[in-house]
Amino acid sequence: MDKVSICHECGRTIESEFLFCPWCGASMENGESLSAQFDAVFTEVEAISLAMTGSRIDKIESRLGELENDLSLFLSRPAP
Repeated sequence: MDKVSICHECGRTIESEFLFCPWCGASMENGESLSAQFDAVFTEVEAISLAMTGSRIDKIESRLGELENDLSLFLSRPAP
């Protein structure tokens, strides 16, 4: 089984050259290869991961700015 597909009806893995799923009999003409399905999923996961990382960096930068302001205020006070 060099190239495999997933049956769009029953979800089982089958060889790409099959015209019909041996498990449920569904036509495989419109079947998408397993690697194409994985590529789509991995692309979506990567986009979500990048968005989350950007959001975290923005929050950290905001908090760092707040801490810098607090430190500046603390250091600008006269010593008792």
